[in-house]
Amino acid sequence: MMPVLTLSSEPQSSSRDSPRKSWASPFETRLRRRRCVLRMLGVAMLFTVLVYGTYAGIHHPKIYPKIKNTELMQMIIGPKPLPPLYHDFRKSERRLPQHFTKPFASGEKYLWVASHSCCSGWGNVMQDLILTAHLTHASGRGFVFDDYEWVRGGPAYSEWNGKVIPAHIPLSAIISGPLVGGKWDVTDQTPLSISKEHFEKICPNPYILHGERVRVAHGDGASAQKVIETWINFIAEIEDPCVEVPADSGPIFHPYSFGNKDEILPVWPTLSTSPVLTHFGWSSLAHRATETNQALLGPISSHAHSTTEHPYSRIDGLLVIHIRRGDFLEHCENLGHWGAAFLAFNRFPEFLDPWEPPQGDDAQKLAIYLRRCVPTIPQIVDKVTQVQQTNTAQGLKKVYIMTNGDPAWLKQLKDALKGAYAWDSIATSRDMILTLREKYVSHTVDMLIGQRAQVFIGNGFSSVSSNVAMLRQANGFPLESTRML
Repeated sequence: MMPVLTLSSEPQSSSRDSPRKSWASPFETRLRRRRCVLRMLGVAMLFTVLVYGTYAGIHHPKIYPKIKNTELMQMIIGPKPLPPLYHDFRKSERRLPQHFTKPFASGEKYLWVASHSCCSGWGNVMQDLILTAHLTHASGRGFVFDDYEWVRGGPAYSEWNGKVIPAHIPLSAIISGPLVGGKWDVTDQTPLSISKEHFEKICPNPYILHGERVRVAHGDGASAQKVIETWINFIAEIEDPCVEVPADSGPIFHPYSFGNKDEILPVWPTLSTSPVLTHFGWSSLAHRATETNQALLGPISSHAHSTTEHPYSRIDGLLVIHIRRGDFLEHCENLGHWGAAFLAFNRFPEFLDPWEPPQGDDAQKLAIYLRRCVPTIPQIVDKVTQVQQTNTAQGLKKVYIMTNGDPAWLKQLKDALKGAYAWDSIATSRDMILTLREKYVSHTVDMLIGQRAQVFIGNGFSSVSSNVAMLRQANGFPLESTRML
């Protein structure tokens, strides 16, 4: 039971049976009533500010410098609510028009890859999603989309880094476009994408195509283009309108292949022109959050799927830097010991910051890995200064830092950048004003901003940066405008 706050302007009698006498004048009585009303109004205002500031997701030091999730908040309103589950997006997915037409009436065929990437960061999942959708579209079958899952099946919530998070997020809360049921071009006869839930409804007994059969045909170390062509040949021989690649058959594209430019970049000529990329979009949540925070970024056109203005056009004057901290502080040392290279889409041959295997003894090699993976503040400032000297960087006025860094460290970085150049503003992911729903897809907000920046400086070892670099290339941004630490 919640504690009851008693508001009283008079002392309580020590005896339940003794009568209470009042010797107050009418004026004093009115004064007590006014004080009581003012106290009640004060509690109501505190309640409103706490609820709005804490539970609407508006945690901004300049607006609410002293509001925290205190014991008083817990006493008034109870425990902090669970993360959102995005029921409205799931409902919209279920209401897609193609889910209400007669199955296979126009000869539709579908491919459901149940072995898709799962249970890791969005950057890793997205790179697999894009290539799987590209393969499916190239085969002429309809794509079957699934949730972004932190765990396969199971309860609605999971845990990461000691915090409760949604275990399953509808894909349409993260991206938009044909991959989540939107339309292809008018001339494109590929069936519209459907949800896994609908596929299981209309395809109770699908044809099972085990990945091992296809892997034997294309061999180990095959390029992504060779992998896709081999799968298409197998699929073309199947008449059944429902094909499923079972979850236990392993990924179509091995996770390590995304770090090998010789395996991934050969697919770029076909992928870059595929509607999977040219029609790729972020969700309404990402666009709304970006527009809300445009004071930190610069003028941003409203996202209304306009036919006259591209929603991913360049934000002039904006420099975006991707600075990974947290788990990367340890991960980058491991990368050095493993001799890892930049991810493939961070290694387009025309990029100005190529990855060169470091030379020297182990200590010298590790120093190079750390400088390019978790650089120090002076090293970041030096990189920004170097980039500013290029023609593509002319007119840069604002800086946005995509980061999971510690706020105290980020303040030092801001101060150092301000000391090196008179920027109009410097903001980080930590400064964004996000609703609770936007908070749990905030990675998409960062990626949208990085995709649209006049100049983007990425982390070559990050799949998030790799996806941003890929989208910038697909949207026709100048090659020299995408840099790497």
